[in-house]
Amino acid sequence: MHSVGITEEETYRKSDIARAQLVEAINNFIAEKFLLSISLSWSAEEILAGLLRVQGKKPVIEHPFKQIERLRDETGLSVACKK
Repeated sequence: MHSVGITEEETYRKSDIARAQLVEAINNFIAEKFLLSISLSWSAEEILAGLLRVQGKKPVIEHPFKQIERLRDETGLSVACKK
Protein backbone atom coordinates (compact mmCIF):
# COMPACT_ATOMS: atom_id res chain seq x y z
CA MET A 1 0.00 0.00 0.00
CA HIS A 2 1.28 3.47 -0.86
CA SER A 3 1.76 6.07 1.86
CA VAL A 4 0.58 9.67 1.62
CA GLY A 5 3.23 10.82 4.06
CA ILE A 6 1.26 10.32 7.26
CA THR A 7 3.20 8.20 9.72
CA GLU A 8 1.02 8.56 12.81
CA GLU A 9 -2.70 8.20 13.22
CA GLU A 10 -4.34 11.59 13.47
CA THR A 11 -7.89 12.59 14.25
CA TYR A 12 -9.63 15.53 12.61
CA ARG A 13 -13.00 17.10 13.31
CA LYS A 14 -15.36 17.09 10.35
CA SER A 15 -15.90 20.83 10.73
CA ASP A 16 -12.13 21.41 10.43
CA ILE A 17 -11.98 19.31 7.28
CA ALA A 18 -14.89 21.27 5.78
CA ARG A 19 -13.22 24.57 6.70
CA ALA A 20 -9.96 23.48 5.04
CA GLN A 21 -11.91 22.46 1.94
CA LEU A 22 -13.59 25.86 1.79
CA VAL A 23 -10.26 27.68 2.13
CA GLU A 24 -8.82 25.59 -0.70
CA ALA A 25 -11.98 26.12 -2.76
CA ILE A 26 -11.53 29.89 -2.43
CA ASN A 27 -7.83 29.67 -3.29
CA ASN A 28 -8.62 27.58 -6.36
CA PHE A 29 -11.40 29.95 -7.41
CA ILE A 30 -8.98 32.88 -7.24
CA ALA A 31 -6.52 30.83 -9.30
CA GLU A 32 -9.36 30.29 -11.82
CA LYS A 33 -9.43 26.55 -11.19
CA PHE A 34 -13.20 26.56 -11.17
CA LEU A 35 -13.96 22.85 -11.43
CA LEU A 36 -11.74 22.06 -8.45
CA SER A 37 -13.23 24.98 -6.55
CA ILE A 38 -16.78 23.73 -7.14
CA SER A 39 -15.85 20.18 -6.17
CA LEU A 40 -14.20 21.24 -2.90
CA SER A 41 -16.98 23.63 -1.93
CA TRP A 42 -19.66 21.01 -2.65
CA SER A 43 -17.80 18.48 -0.54
CA ALA A 44 -17.55 20.96 2.33
CA GLU A 45 -21.26 21.72 2.02
CA GLU A 46 -22.10 18.02 2.31
CA ILE A 47 -20.02 17.69 5.49
CA LEU A 48 -21.51 20.81 7.06
CA ALA A 49 -25.05 19.83 6.06
CA GLY A 50 -24.53 16.45 7.72
CA LEU A 51 -23.36 18.13 10.91
CA LEU A 52 -26.48 20.32 10.92
CA ARG A 53 -28.73 17.30 10.39
CA VAL A 54 -27.13 15.55 13.38
CA GLN A 55 -28.16 18.60 15.44
CA GLY A 56 -31.72 18.35 14.12
CA LYS A 57 -31.29 21.42 11.92
CA LYS A 58 -31.98 21.79 8.22
CA PRO A 59 -29.24 23.08 5.89
CA VAL A 60 -30.23 26.21 3.97
CA ILE A 61 -29.85 24.36 0.68
CA GLU A 62 -32.78 22.14 1.70
CA HIS A 63 -35.11 24.99 2.59
CA PRO A 64 -37.89 25.67 0.13
CA PHE A 65 -37.17 28.74 -1.99
CA LYS A 66 -40.15 30.64 -0.49
CA GLN A 67 -38.51 30.44 2.94
CA ILE A 68 -35.23 31.68 1.49
CA GLU A 69 -37.04 34.62 -0.15
CA ARG A 70 -38.79 35.42 3.14
CA LEU A 71 -35.47 35.34 5.02
CA ARG A 72 -33.89 37.59 2.40
CA ASP A 73 -36.78 40.07 2.61
CA GLU A 74 -36.83 40.10 6.43
CA THR A 75 -33.08 40.54 6.86
CA GLY A 76 -32.18 42.52 3.77
CA LEU A 77 -29.40 39.99 3.16
CA SER A 78 -28.82 38.26 -0.13
CA VAL A 79 -29.36 34.57 0.59
CA ALA A 80 -29.08 32.06 -2.27
CA CYS A 81 -29.54 34.74 -4.92
CA LYS A 82 -29.36 38.46 -5.46
CA LYS A 83 -32.41 40.61 -5.42
